[in-house]
This record gives sequence, C-alpha cells and structure tokens, in this order.
Amino acid sequence: MKLISTKAEHKLAALIDFSGKYVETLIQSAKKRFDGDTVAELLRSHDEKERTYARNNFGISLPKYRRLQTKAVAILRSFSAGYSMGESKTLIIRRNTQCDLTFYTDISSCVEYAKSSKYRAMHGSFGVVLTVDQLDALERIEGVWTIRHKNNRAIYLQSSGRKQGFCVRPVHGYLVGTSHGKSIEECERLEVKKLEQRLATEKNDAKFLGFKHAKLLGACEAGISAFCQRHNLNADFGYRLGFLKTLKDNVAEKYLARA
Repeated sequence: MKLISTKAEHKLAALIDFSGKYVETLIQSAKKRFDGDTVAELLRSHDEKERTYARNNFGISLPKYRRLQTKAVAILRSFSAGYSMGESKTLIIRRNTQCDLTFYTDISSCVEYAKSSKYRAMHGSFGVVLTVDQLDALERIEGVWTIRHKNNRAIYLQSSGRKQGFCVRPVHGYLVGTSHGKSIEECERLEVKKLEQRLATEKNDAKFLGFKHAKLLGACEAGISAFCQRHNLNADFGYRLGFLKTLKDNVAEKYLARA
C-alpha cells in the first residue's frame, strides 16, 4: 500500500482529520464526505462544496471565504476569557434577514487532564459577532482589530470581563495614527506620548558605550571581553547603544538596560 506523501494527499488528510498512513485508506475515508475516486477528484469535490457553501450562506467567493477564515482564526486567537484549560471560540456572522450563522470555530486551545486524573477540565466558550463586511474590513493596528472610517472615526474590537462574564464587542471610537480612543483629543494625547517616548529612546540609543562605560554599568572585565569575543567587537572601541541592543545578547541585556 502507498504511503501518504504528496502535498495533495496531506491536504486531503488534514481536511478530514485523517490520522492513518496509507493513501488507499485515506481515499475510502474521504469518499464518505466527498465525491470522487482519486485524491484530485476528492479535493475538487471538497472545493466545490465549500464554494457553494460560501456563496449560498455568506454571498462571497471561495478565495474570499478562505481569506476571511484565516483572519477569523487570528481574531479568535487574539482573545482569551482566561480559562487555564482553554476555550472554544466562535466567530459568528450577523445577517440582516436570516438568523446569525457560525463562520468559524476554533477549539485548538482546549486541553484535557490525563485520563488517570480525578479532575475534569473546565473549558470556556465565547463568540465574536460581526458582519461579513466588518470581518473583511478589520485590520490589526498595534494589536487592536480596527475598522478605519472617514474623519478619524473607527470601530475596534474590545474585550471585557473574565471567564463566564467575558465578551468581545465592536466599540465606536476614533483612530489617530496608531492610537485608539473615545475622542480625537484622547488619541492625539496618546500620539504625543508615543512620539516623546520614541525620541527619548532614539536619543538614548545614540549614546556611545566603551570599556569604561560598561564597567560603570556593573559588568566585569572578563564579561566585557567575552561579550566582545562573541560578537567580534574591539573592546578598545566605542559602539552605539542602539547597535549593541540589536545583538540580542541575553547576558548583556541587563547591563545595556541600565545605560
């Protein structure tokens, strides 16, 4: 029997959550859900069913449906109700004339205790309700899922509560630069603070550090020499603090933070 090896075979196995090893068994399992006698035919059948589902239920094309599914996963995984054993997260599409419809459910974060344990895992669940247009328009700006509108207006997803009281809802507000707020003035104040912090960091990173400076920060001579050897630096030279930070040296980071 032929082992599963090609990209198409692996794709079909992932679609039906098949854990076996052989192509013949994979095809037999896939036939229970799709029409066809080969891997290629079964994949085409799956695509056609998914295309029909996307068109009839959401009024969108198959490529858009798959693109929005990818975004739905990212949105759901960016929120958590705080259950240590995970939760089931569902993105729901709100439709004007019909009942709301599940667009995507992510349960990948749910884990169980060992079978021998006397405890049983408690999993949470929550839903994020959007329209297709809202889902399509959302973009992540400094970690916040945001829909831009004219005149600095914006809608962004905001969570509140914890566990059973947890919810995610669209909030109407404003966006200036990358700052969100309830008013333009609030956004502008945040932007000024970010600019001040950035300028202060840039000014500090422009400092030159040499051997003597490193000793004043608490580093010993042997440690300084070892650092220079690790990164092929000359201990007699001075280097900008910003450059030294880019080396991502775990030992030196605590000293550089004091500069």
